[in-house]
Amino acid sequence: MRFLIDECVSLKVHRWLRMQGYDSLAIAEIAPSVRDVDVLALAQQEKRILITMDKDFGELIFRDSAAHFGVVLLRVHDWKAESKINIISKLLINHTSDMANNFIVATEQNIRITRR
Repeated sequence: MRFLIDECVSLKVHRWLRMQGYDSLAIAEIAPSVRDVDVLALAQQEKRILITMDKDFGELIFRDSAAHFGVVLLRVHDWKAESKINIISKLLINHTSDMANNFIVATEQNIRITRR
């Protein structure tokens, strides 16, 4: 599974995914300050699941019908990297097969999957 980590998430999340054996790229390292539409296009082109905290990606996908390979929108109260990693870990354990090609909103308490 391949991931693209948006700037707003955390480089710690990116590094954790790599330590778990996943192919992960971080926007902060490869293209800081790039526009959201370009982030989504890169994820689509490279067949990567985008992990973000930016609700604007929902608008691009649902309002503008932008193509995507899968998006995980983290909605957390605790912005610490450990909280984000905990949610992603649960997704990887329980919803691996749901991640590609779907839009997922994940919180500390709930996971909502909108299938494409």
